[in-house]
Amino acid sequence: MQTESVRTILLDNGFHLEIYNESKQIAPERWLVRMAARIEIPIDRIAFPEGQNVSEIKKLLGTKVVFEQKKE
Repeated sequence: MQTESVRTILLDNGFHLEIYNESKQIAPERWLVRMAARIEIPIDRIAFPEGQNVSEIKKLLGTKVVFEQKKE
């Protein structure tokens, strides 16, 4: 599947929302239309419960996580 960046939106909180076209042709006159939205969230910007060991989470996940939502 070919992923094509369509747009990047700067949000008020400083994050970048990236929109991708992941559509593909599945037959001569048929298409699977798919859109993906992705945003990278730094671990330091996530509100964890009191007492949560953030350094352990960083060891497991790295410094950021990626949220992705797809629609077909």
